[in-house]
Amino acid sequence: MLLHPQDCIPTRNVRPCHCAARAVDPRDGPVGIAWPRTNTMELLSEENVIGLKTRELCATLAGSAEFSAIRSRIERFSTDTEARMQFELVNRKGAQLEEKQQSGADISDAEVADFEKMRDSLLSNDVAREFLEAREEMIALQEGLQQWVAKTFELGRPPTQDEMGGSCGPGCGCA
Repeated sequence: MLLHPQDCIPTRNVRPCHCAARAVDPRDGPVGIAWPRTNTMELLSEENVIGLKTRELCATLAGSAEFSAIRSRIERFSTDTEARMQFELVNRKGAQLEEKQQSGADISDAEVADFEKMRDSLLSNDVAREFLEAREEMIALQEGLQQWVAKTFELGRPPTQDEMGGSCGPGCGCA
């Protein structure tokens, strides 16, 4: 049985809550929790410090040379028709082979060799290779930021470098 945040009364069905301004609604689940809800958009508004700092972080990120370099490689790929087509063909061929394997069918050595030849050709294309690297860097950056924010939620304060595993982030190698 779940209790209210202040552990005041157990909640089942619809019953007024003396610690919150609303009643428990059984549509919230078999056991509801009655606590005031915060409007997330208010927290992220321009008038709120959380919203202001979030936009500052985004501006800092977007204005950094590293982020610009990553975006530049992604944009270069998006304008290169040949690299995009080559990338799409490799992805399609890989998906076909994966589907074939999952269905229990055998994949011939010739099919594997054909795929590897296509993949090697893609990776020898500088634009495509740089795009793949940039995409991995972007994912690592997003995951790193998410980890810092998640740890802040967990701790209720900003984490230290040691609490984040002692490294600068995913793939850093300094730990």
